[in-house]
Amino acid sequence: MSLLLFVRTKNLDNVGYTYLIVTSIKMGVAYFLLRPILATTTDDNATEKINFFIVFIWFLAIETLLTIRILNNKQ
Repeated sequence: MSLLLFVRTKNLDNVGYTYLIVTSIKMGVAYFLLRPILATTTDDNATEKINFFIVFIWFLAIETLLTIRILNNKQ
């Protein structure tokens, strides 16, 4: 969010692009960290998978809503 606010002060038109780039990087890192858990087929890791995706979607939703607010507050 700090990066998005910094980009907003420089150029409001690039906030959306910055959000997309940062979100893509975060998804790549999250997949890299989750890859060992996804590779296993046991039921023991099912709760880990579900918990990870719930937390990831929660933070993604919060960040999306805050970005929408930033973009709607054009000055």
